[in-house]
Amino acid sequence: TLIDSSVQLLLFIATATTNRVAAAKADGDEAEAERVISEALFIALCGGLFLTTISLAWGEPLLRWIAGAASADVVPSALRYSNIRAWGQPFMMVASVARAAALGSKNT
Repeated sequence: TLIDSSVQLLLFIATATTNRVAAAKADGDEAEAERVISEALFIALCGGLFLTTISLAWGEPLLRWIAGAASADVVPSALRYSNIRAWGQPFMMVASVARAAALGSKNT
């Protein structure tokens, strides 16, 4: 839940990429489309690294808050799981934006 929820905060980047790339392609502006893709990929990478940092640094208190006192015994296992998944967040964000750029380019 921690990882899935945090990624949802930045998935708007992929949606915006599809729209901006499609608009640039429709106008015949390849340079603009390439600029949008490059910037979106960079923002996605930075955002993914930010989410990884937050998840690794504050994962335990966040998971304790999510689990509550009644389920506190699952926090150590959940923390190990979320720490492993946290390392995939930058890759997931970049892959989402790359897929969105391909969709905007009609290159799926």
